[in-house]
Amino acid sequence: MSPEQILIVSFLLITLIHGLLTTYPLAALWFWLKLLEMTLFIWWLRSHLRATRHVLYAALPLSILWQSVLALAQWFKQSSIIGYWFLGEPAFNSTTPGIATTSFLGALKVLPYGTTPHPNVLAGFLAISLGLIWFSSPSFRHPILTLSKYIATIIGLLTLFLTQSLSAWLSLTLIILFIGLKTFFITKKAQLLIIGLISLIYMLYATGYTLDFESFSRRYKLNLAALKIWADHPLFGIGLNQFTASLPHYTQIEASTRFLQPVHNIYLLILSETGLIGLVILTAIFWKLFSIQRLAFSIPVIILLIIGLVDHYPLTLQTGQLLAVLSIGLFLSSPKLPAA
Repeated sequence: MSPEQILIVSFLLITLIHGLLTTYPLAALWFWLKLLEMTLFIWWLRSHLRATRHVLYAALPLSILWQSVLALAQWFKQSSIIGYWFLGEPAFNSTTPGIATTSFLGALKVLPYGTTPHPNVLAGFLAISLGLIWFSSPSFRHPILTLSKYIATIIGLLTLFLTQSLSAWLSLTLIILFIGLKTFFITKKAQLLIIGLISLIYMLYATGYTLDFESFSRRYKLNLAALKIWADHPLFGIGLNQFTASLPHYTQIEASTRFLQPVHNIYLLILSETGLIGLVILTAIFWKLFSIQRLAFSIPVIILLIIGLVDHYPLTLQTGQLLAVLSIGLFLSSPKLPAA
């Protein structure tokens, strides 16, 4: 087995054994089976996407158009268009409890969802897809495909703006900046330093400024709870899928209903549930993969890693997990860098 395969198997074995010894072993086992499912799906994509990548790239503009047109219709209607039975569109309106809203030109507006469970997930899909068709896909030679690419970009960017998802905005902006820096032959270390500083500034800015005080306070308490959990379980964490069940033992968050959510940072979530060992193994896996893959094909994964600084859906929601799996599968199926 290759080094990365050994690390993956080790991670799965450690998290399985530890998960079965947790307070809620069935919850841990369920999420472990999800991890196994995602790992096998990535492995399948790695070998099967190579021959069909051109079909995927040709279909992406249509997918962007479909989600964007539906989202724009939701924005103007301020509710779902048809509902659950139409390709998974969530059923909602302005009176739905917990619906995502924003203040727009002095009026309270419901944010667009597309067929995703949250506007942030829709924004993540759009950011990844736009990054792919512009920086990873081959140039379209057919005029219809080229036209669809430009139309999808215009409508997709408009929809991305309406989602009010700063994490998706920043991730796409950083990708554009990174490609621009690379064009001007700035060294790789300088590129990473600039991107890292901007990401850190963004994380502090977005968490504190864009949220109301109540939401900021909740996120802050979730972050502290994650660190407390890790401090109590430093090596192996509290176990897979145990964070929300253990949250009341570490913090009390005031809300109109019982508030139980994962920490809005995938790195703190991984650290608290799998410990230092789990985080180190996963970091080593991605470090190895990034060292052998071409930058252009790593864009979807980089976008998700940036989004993960302030959101948890790439790990906790089914749609987010599928986005992560498809992004990693596409990444691994791409041509590798030539051996040094």
